[in-house]
Amino acid sequence: MKKLLQDGWPGADPGPLQGVEAVVNQFHEADPSGQVFRYERDKHTLKQHRYEKLPEYISLINLRKAMDAVYSLLDGCEGMMRDAMDNWDGYS
Repeated sequence: MKKLLQDGWPGADPGPLQGVEAVVNQFHEADPSGQVFRYERDKHTLKQHRYEKLPEYISLINLRKAMDAVYSLLDGCEGMMRDAMDNWDGYS
């Protein structure tokens, strides 16, 4: 998706996209499989997940701001992509 956004809007400020990438990377570092935050137990071993890679504390205010920024960027991109498809003659 990053490449699609960079290619679709080559003159855009890279800062917001880099910010979203940093947030995604932080979540990936804490939960590489994407399962730890979703489920209490490992589906294969049934053992409880260990949260060893999480920070000692999380600022809910900063988390909210980061997630609002991620949402705003992705929502805006979705709207621009939808407009581009609606205005593309070859799209049916």
